[in-house]
Amino acid sequence: MNSLAEVLKIFLEKHLIPTVLAIVIAFVAYLISPDNLYFITKLGFWGFLIFAFAVAFLLVQLIIKVAQLSKSNSVKRVHQKYRNELVERDNNAELEQLWSYVDGLSNDDFLLLQNFLESGNKPIKRNANIFYSGDCLLSSNHVHSTIVQEPKEEIEGNRSNSIDSQIPLAIYTGGKKQYILAGPFYRLLKYSKEQHGRISHFR
Repeated sequence: MNSLAEVLKIFLEKHLIPTVLAIVIAFVAYLISPDNLYFITKLGFWGFLIFAFAVAFLLVQLIIKVAQLSKSNSVKRVHQKYRNELVERDNNAELEQLWSYVDGLSNDDFLLLQNFLESGNKPIKRNANIFYSGDCLLSSNHVHSTIVQEPKEEIEGNRSNSIDSQIPLAIYTGGKKQYILAGPFYRLLKYSKEQHGRISHFR
């Protein structure tokens, strides 16, 4: 009895509610069971109570674990839904900015964007001596560029300022510059094309 009391004390200290429920269930099981029940005749009164208590305790613990897991999954689903809504809201804001920007591009720049998308953002090469205006795609922050072939200096002819002096005219030819879309910009374009079938408000 003393050892049983010690065991119950440990259970009560660490698992108060499950232990109390298990004790109640064990006594109820004994009270509603017939006297000639196999487990009672074989195990005796205390043996049956200990057995019933163990089974009831395990069942209660299982129910508690399932409830905790269900609650945890429910909380995770709510948090995931909230995170998805935030991501979708941010994506929508970024897409609006992207579409407004693409709407303002010239037809040539729009076709150039499509070319980048269709080629998987494969770099393109252009004459390094061409300078693009500020509203052009290739001069924007959405594009990275680098010189892949330095221009060569050539003397084309002479320019006369007076009869006695002549100034040679230097020109640069043969230079090549490589262009590629910035990673985040390209990924947003690709996302827009895949999810919405367009990269602007209208096309």
